[in-house]
Amino acid sequence: QGVNITPEILRIADNAPLILSLHRDLDGFREDAASNSGTKIGTTRRGIGPCYEDKIARRGLTVGDLRDLSHAERIVADTLDAWRPMFDRHHVELPAARTVVDRLAAAAARILPFVTDTASLVHDRISAGKRVLLEGAQGTLLDIDHGTYPFVTSSSTTAGGACSGCGVGPRAISRVLGITKAYATRVGSGPFPTELHDEAGERLRRMGGEFGSVTGRPRRTGWLDLPALRYAARVNGFDAIALTKLDVLTGFDAIRVCVAYDTPRGRVRELPVELAGDSAVLVPVYETLPGWREPIDCARSLGQLPKPAREYIERIEREVGVACDLVSVGPERDATIVVRSSF
Repeated sequence: QGVNITPEILRIADNAPLILSLHRDLDGFREDAASNSGTKIGTTRRGIGPCYEDKIARRGLTVGDLRDLSHAERIVADTLDAWRPMFDRHHVELPAARTVVDRLAAAAARILPFVTDTASLVHDRISAGKRVLLEGAQGTLLDIDHGTYPFVTSSSTTAGGACSGCGVGPRAISRVLGITKAYATRVGSGPFPTELHDEAGERLRRMGGEFGSVTGRPRRTGWLDLPALRYAARVNGFDAIALTKLDVLTGFDAIRVCVAYDTPRGRVRELPVELAGDSAVLVPVYETLPGWREPIDCARSLGQLPKPAREYIERIEREVGVACDLVSVGPERDATIVVRSSF
């Protein structure tokens, strides 16, 4: 795209696992089989899960292994042997280890100049008093340990995962900013108690541009789930919230929020994690708040928002026990209300 990327502005961790084409094939095999059995997870089919399996089994290939392609070939051979039964079951021929490594050779020439010990790099910046921002992907309920298992991703997506992922100690984390939309979304399969299957849900999807950033799949949409947000705040230790896409709610005469669940053991206000993997037993209890019709994309302070929009923000803060430091009111970079500086 014409951007000059140099090692001065981009570094790649030498211990980052490599996703190979065989991992993508395996992901596809499993999703297809799960579709037939009704147990589909809804992965991106990008090979992430099988790559993590190789990492945990201590046979995975890392970026640093590209420095010695002979060594890499031995690792790939072990990986191929481990997955051979799966490929045989699906009548797909496995590539030779040499073929896989030959494909990696061209990529290695481009990638290796960027490879470094990023944990030391981050530690040095922190020691020098620099500001360091660690950004996580996915969401709390997709966390391998604390999410709606088994409908989760393969990694730690909570704030604690920043320490293990980047190689810094927990004391190095000075602030945790939780990001949540003003409504709820989910990509792929799995429980979603507040999911909407009506015009309101389609409107949220259309106005919010809710399509997967990786796959382009339409996201599932629903009303904000406050018990789930409280759970996320607790698991991650939020210091503040960045509330995004508040403008998408503009035009609704009434906005519903989930404040509790009715479960087989009664009404609860906290997310029962042991039941979270089965939305059939979590019946959302809603309260209805007034909506607004005035456009808010030009607002740059809370005082410029309609009263119902301010009350919506205040309700979230009371329920979660965390202040909203940032509120986005449009897709433009400057369409953000900075309530207070988080950093």
